[in-house]
Amino acid sequence: PIELARLLTSLCIRNTVEDRVLDPCCGSGTIARAAIEQKLSAGVDPDGVASTVFAGDQDPQAVQIATFALAKASLMHQPLRIFQRDAFSLERETDLDFRNPTNGNVFAERVGQFDAITSNLPFVAQAGRKQYGNALDRVAASLGKGGERFTRRADVSAYLPFALHPLLNDNGRLGIIITNAWLGTDWGDDFYSLLGRYYDLKCVITSGAGRWFQNSEVVTNILILDKKADPSTPSGNVKYV
Repeated sequence: PIELARLLTSLCIRNTVEDRVLDPCCGSGTIARAAIEQKLSAGVDPDGVASTVFAGDQDPQAVQIATFALAKASLMHQPLRIFQRDAFSLERETDLDFRNPTNGNVFAERVGQFDAITSNLPFVAQAGRKQYGNALDRVAASLGKGGERFTRRADVSAYLPFALHPLLNDNGRLGIIITNAWLGTDWGDDFYSLLGRYYDLKCVITSGAGRWFQNSEVVTNILILDKKADPSTPSGNVKYV
């Protein structure tokens, strides 16, 4: 829902003019659209908007739908930063190709780092986990001590905050919509513990009025996290909203 996307982007984008924003699992593009609208309503010029909002998805059909969702009259001459890529494969040195709509020229832009990453993380059923096997192993290995307990019982989405960590600037903000399964599972304990090593968990937001996604049986909540520049930095209090 667009209202949920606007809530998420308003919590994550702290400098509306300058923040580089990424949705690496953009689906139909609703969250990226909310980020664009937030910048346009603040008076950011079209070039500044188009160059600071990035949206990617591994599904080519989703990328096509998102392109239509992000199309606005004020941005019709601007190259939108929409790309097809598996979120687990994104690295700071990755070059992405975009096309300039005014002349058709293709240009490359490095992923770099972002001030805000916002996404509705995909829920992957057990039957679909095989395609992510190598990526999950890489993330688990990078976690070092404690990572060995982060078993394959964890949802695929639970690995993404750690895979996306290098793409955030120091003190950058991660805002994700994620299944609430971690609140009542064994792997959820390890998930929470590992989050505290990489992020300062600011708040957990859930709905008391029903599910956000009526076409799914998955119950979700929002996590807002600030990247820690130093893992030894103690975490602050967590707000439960």
